[in-house]
Parts: sequence; structure tokens; C-alpha cells
Amino acid sequence: MVRLTTGFLALGLLITAERLLAVALKDRSLGEYVSSRDPVSGSVYVAMLALFAAMPLVITRLRFGRDNA
Repeated sequence: MVRLTTGFLALGLLITAERLLAVALKDRSLGEYVSSRDPVSGSVYVAMLALFAAMPLVITRLRFGRDNA
């Protein structure tokens, strides 16, 4: 459970940083930034974010087996 919490905390920090930089550097509102996403690339992006969040758990299970995760 600690690994999954770590992954979701990292995901939250990543999304926060990305949104803040998109608004600050591209001079767009948050709504404009979100609506500018392409539907296909947006779905791949969401899948990659889910993988990013789950990666600490996945790596631990691959290295040490199911009991130590």
C-alpha cells in the first residue's frame, strides 16, 4: 500500500507541475490547456499517467515478489 501511495503522490506532483507550467509559460488558462488535448493522444497520456502512478508497486513486485510489495 505504501508503494501505491508513493506513486499517486508522485502523480499528483507531476500533474500540478505540468498544469502550473502550462499556464505560466504558454499564457493559457487551465481550461484552454485541457481542451487543447487531442482525444487520441489524451487517452494515451492518461494511460501513461496511470502506469507512472503504478510503477513503484510494479517494480517492487517484479524485484521482490508479491509478499514484499
